[in-house]
Amino acid sequence: MYMDLTDMISGGTEEQQIPEQKLTKEEYAAKKQQEREEVWAEVDSQAQGVFQDGEKLKGFFRKFF
Repeated sequence: MYMDLTDMISGGTEEQQIPEQKLTKEEYAAKKQQEREEVWAEVDSQAQGVFQDGEKLKGFFRKFF
């Protein structure tokens, strides 16, 4: 037996959340492109921070090596 906690979580069930409007193929592609650009801008920002700060760079290498 399991307990459905969906109603207890902030925002409730999917049906209670505001549905997104239907986008055309072009609008959807533009939205996804914008999301990718935002993610890569954040990646670039974090990478620059790591390579400008010796301690951050050491921390990066300690995580992976």
